Amino acid sequence: MSLRRKLSNQSALIFGGILGFVLLGTYFLFKQLSTDLYYKKLLDRAYTAAYFYLEKDELNNFRYQRIVEKYRRIADESIQLYNARTYQMVVNDSLPYQIPRHFLEEVNRDRHLEFTYQDRLLVGMFYADNEGDFLIVSSGKNTVGQSQLTLLEGSLFVFFVVGLAINYLLTGWLARHT
Repeated sequence: MSLRRKLSNQSALIFGGILGFVLLGTYFLFKQLSTDLYYKKLLDRAYTAAYFYLEKDELNNFRYQRIVEKYRRIADESIQLYNARTYQMVVNDSLPYQIPRHFLEEVNRDRHLEFTYQDRLLVGMFYADNEGDFLIVSSGKNTVGQSQLTLLEGSLFVFFVVGLAINYLLTGWLARHT
């Protein structure tokens, strides 16, 4: 193998390593941002549920109707309310299982917790009300984020292979013509 060919191969290898590092960084950054945005959405849902279930007696009819409309837009997500002292479920929206007690104790201690349980993302928050203290757990599956990640994965892989091939061909051509 000639010196030019060795340099061409090494250049392509270095380029592939750098490109792979950048594309993996892009993927993991997007994954983290997508998860963070979904946690913020779940926290908003938890506050909406708190107003929906606990503040009806303190709001005028117009403001409460706006909250009802917002609450009805929640799709494929679940809200559960627990008594903060006894950990007994007060409201079970649609989740088919109960959150383990140690998660509820953490929410009660830290006042806010973002976590993953089984295949769902969950946000728990402490909520003090005139009727007592409650733990509100909002959960859902980030299906939109997951489908976006799958598309991004495929796109980044194609760009990596195409970029590596173009770099290899161009460095080979450059090595032959210098």
